[in-house]
Amino acid sequence: MKFVEGGQLDEVSRRRPMSIRHAAELIAKVARTVHYAHEHGILHRDIKPGNILLDDKGEPHLTDFGLARLVETESTITRTLELLGTPSYMAPEQAAGNNTQLTSATDVYGLGAVLYRLLTGHPPFVGGTTYETIKLLLDTEPRQPRLWNPKIDRDLSTICLKCLDKDPQRRYASALALAEDLERWLKHEPIQARRIGAFTRGRKWVRRNPTNALLAGSLLALAAAAGWIVSKSELIRQPVTTSSPEKSIAVLPFENFSDNEENSYFAAGIQDDVLTTLAQIRDLKVISRTSVMDYQKRGRRNMREISQALGVANVLEGSVRRTGDRVLLNVQLIDARNDHHIWAERYDRAVADSIGL
Repeated sequence: MKFVEGGQLDEVSRRRPMSIRHAAELIAKVARTVHYAHEHGILHRDIKPGNILLDDKGEPHLTDFGLARLVETESTITRTLELLGTPSYMAPEQAAGNNTQLTSATDVYGLGAVLYRLLTGHPPFVGGTTYETIKLLLDTEPRQPRLWNPKIDRDLSTICLKCLDKDPQRRYASALALAEDLERWLKHEPIQARRIGAFTRGRKWVRRNPTNALLAGSLLALAAAAGWIVSKSELIRQPVTTSSPEKSIAVLPFENFSDNEENSYFAAGIQDDVLTTLAQIRDLKVISRTSVMDYQKRGRRNMREISQALGVANVLEGSVRRTGDRVLLNVQLIDARNDHHIWAERYDRAVADSIGL
């Protein structure tokens, strides 16, 4: 085997952070190498930073074809459900043990995972154990790269996430297509990948989590009821004047007290639903969701400071907890100027009974 002096990509990137543009250039080159292997009927199946070597000129070399197999053949190990590859960079179909279902899209996923690592400094998924990592990989979406590194261009983030789609059919049709889209981005040309909208993300999540989707619907129904009660409270019945500071409210992020961190999505959904309900009330000043995100962390909140910072008299806060098949929602309306509780309500329902509340 040829000796490559530069070292493994993961070691090099740890020693010296790689620029966003350099990362895109490097993955484009590796993608063309992978396409060459695919043209000759070979899948790599273990693309990761440790298997990419950089020479003394910084050129990448894809190595370690120990897990590779010919596309047209079936080896004994391929027919088993043995888990092959590195979990943090493994495609979902590979993590599920469907080794007979692996295609060139599996290697495209690996390329996207390496790009994600170079852009953010983190693999797409990593847990405390192999099992936890695979569970995250199968059940959750990768965090938006721009949340790790705001300097990442939206188009480059879109390219990366297209590679990491859990549906192989929605990834790039080939490693060459990925290379060409990265090269378009490098030349400041329009890319072929399209951003996934909120509706599509929601539909994909529901498909993977039908039980949790039922819970989400239940919590949103509870939120609608909470919003209706707030709209009928003392806050809304106050007389309308042009100088009425009382007619202003901020809805703080609802806290997730469930054991499962994934339920934080439901808590965010409740906040959005209550905001939508209150925003429809005439003459009521409602602070936007973006403005209150700084108060997302757990812990006691200083209502007077929040009131002064946001310019509101009233604050709505709440918490969500799921235990087994029960959903508990606490909502409180507070006069933030004096920390006085105007109204509070507690909902405790079975998941199945919560629909249509």
